Amino acid sequence: MNKLLLITFLGAIPVSAMAQDTTTTGQYDHFRFQIERTDGGVVRLDRQTGAMALCRESDGELVCRMGADEKAAYDDEIDRLEKRVVALEKIVRDRQGNGKAILPSDEEMNHVFSFMENIMKRLMGIVQDLDKELPEDKSLPQKT
Repeated sequence: MNKLLLITFLGAIPVSAMAQDTTTTGQYDHFRFQIERTDGGVVRLDRQTGAMALCRESDGELVCRMGADEKAAYDDEIDRLEKRVVALEKIVRDRQGNGKAILPSDEEMNHVFSFMENIMKRLMGIVQDLDKELPEDKSLPQKT
């Protein structure tokens, strides 16, 4: 029973964290972009970032190009991310090279289990206290 309760508790932690995610993913800000007509097409202004793009109609589609500054910043970001990927891949290769998996030590595992055991003892104490506080009235319906 205690193992089942522990597994349920540990499984509920990530689920509750996901449920509290309050990001607005999927929502579209209808006022983010401003479009102005020009002689050569249209200029699209991103009000959130300040980026501007020149857009032209081509084969029935609106094709936008980044400005020179935005393109340079974009290329710099790609270079930075590529260097980061190379560094992370090197770390992974180095750790795989010794053939040992990186696992927590027995001491670390004992510490984690001790911590979880204390939490479970406290929770069980709260449940027992609540059981003691409930009246022993047998006339209450035994339905959920």
